[in-house]
Amino acid sequence: MVVGPVTAEGRYILVRQARIPIRKVLWEFPAGQVDASMNPDMVTLHKTALRELAEETGYQLAAEGDLTFLGHYYSSQGFTDETSYLFLARPVRPTGRSATPDDSESIVECGEFTFEELRKMIADCVIQDANTLALFARLTAKKLIP
Repeated sequence: MVVGPVTAEGRYILVRQARIPIRKVLWEFPAGQVDASMNPDMVTLHKTALRELAEETGYQLAAEGDLTFLGHYYSSQGFTDETSYLFLARPVRPTGRSATPDDSESIVECGEFTFEELRKMIADCVIQDANTLALFARLTAKKLIP
């Protein structure tokens, strides 16, 4: 599951995470595993999205906010049946508490980026993970970003 958090000011929240298999630290949208089911229902997906958002970023969906399901994609359909579910969370706001990611996640920092900064990071290959690229593509296709 991948969450694209956006503040009321239109800034995108990304985490910078160490990815041991490729020996790199990457900027990514927050993401996580859905517990308990191969075919999770929408309630489970929403709960997981909100949990991952808070744990990895220290942000939460504002009271007037909306968590929008944007569909799913297969991360490596030639090798696995892993399904990634995509969400847009807006607006989000800081919880007032630090992020509390699982120790195994190796999140180094969290940052806010304008749309133009995010676009440039993708164009310049700073952002290299499939989840963030897929969510950005879906947001673009659905005309949910400038």
